[in-house]
Amino acid sequence: MTHPNERAINPLIKRYKSRDWDGLRTTWTDLLRENGEAAFEWINDPDIAFPILYSLAPELADVHDNLTVKHQMAINHIFSVLNGDPFGIIEGMDLLDQYHYCVECFEWMIRSGGLETVDSQYPYVIDHACDLLLHHFHHDCLQDIVDILFYRNRSGGQRHYILSTFYNAANPIGLIYVAKYLRSKDAKDIAFAKSILSFIPDVVSTPPLESESRVLTWLEENRDYLIYTYETNDSHPHPEPFRIHYPAKYLGIPIDHTSGSFLYPLGESFEKRYQDFQALPLHFQKQLSAYSLQLRRTNRGLWYQWIAEPLNTQVTILQQRGWPL
Repeated sequence: MTHPNERAINPLIKRYKSRDWDGLRTTWTDLLRENGEAAFEWINDPDIAFPILYSLAPELADVHDNLTVKHQMAINHIFSVLNGDPFGIIEGMDLLDQYHYCVECFEWMIRSGGLETVDSQYPYVIDHACDLLLHHFHHDCLQDIVDILFYRNRSGGQRHYILSTFYNAANPIGLIYVAKYLRSKDAKDIAFAKSILSFIPDVVSTPPLESESRVLTWLEENRDYLIYTYETNDSHPHPEPFRIHYPAKYLGIPIDHTSGSFLYPLGESFEKRYQDFQALPLHFQKQLSAYSLQLRRTNRGLWYQWIAEPLNTQVTILQQRGWPL
């Protein structure tokens, strides 16, 4: 048998390209029988994709110690999800190394195997990896999650759990990743993107490219002032994951998306204005905050003068300038 370093194509990768999972297991058995040392060099090849390891997991469980740390953790994760086994951390590894290897492992699993379906249980393994990487290890993989979500939607795969992970991320940047699918040539992508983004004004009723423009404009104007509603696909048929915090938009002070808390102190004058503004009817809040944003962007000096005026004076100014109130 040719040594791995003398061969251009890994036989496991070659077999994987045909998506012949039974053949892949046969190839592994043959490699192991012919030359065990070389077989483990092939399976530990950095270019190996996660679906290869997943399909060979039962065979690799008994030779766990011959795998790289990344691959050992991947095997541990597979059996943790599918069998309920405890997720085993490598003995003697300190916390920092554990974090590093877990992030490396889950990121590799998602990026090399997210857009794949090996069997009916495989999506659950990927979905749990996404959830752990994003929420437990606080590592950004939101764009990968969106890509997996749309891949599953196109292929008719299981998408409920990973859609929940997307919503639970509570991060408006995810809406930008969704909006890019409005440029897709696949009608399923466009319909699914519009469904997720339907809470943004005029997205559903406009052509796809115009819809994308409206999403980006809406986010540019409101991203700093969005508060997470905790609505997900588990609790609502058409979730509205974010709403505009109109007092924050009016005052021009960003908020924490999950708590709604201002990111820096209001000061005495703004605190009083905040309380008074909250007492206004919602339609007044919408118009005053929109006008405030526009004026703040175009003429900050004039905005400072306007924002210092009493609320009733501000309303009068808007009426004089033809704003609907």
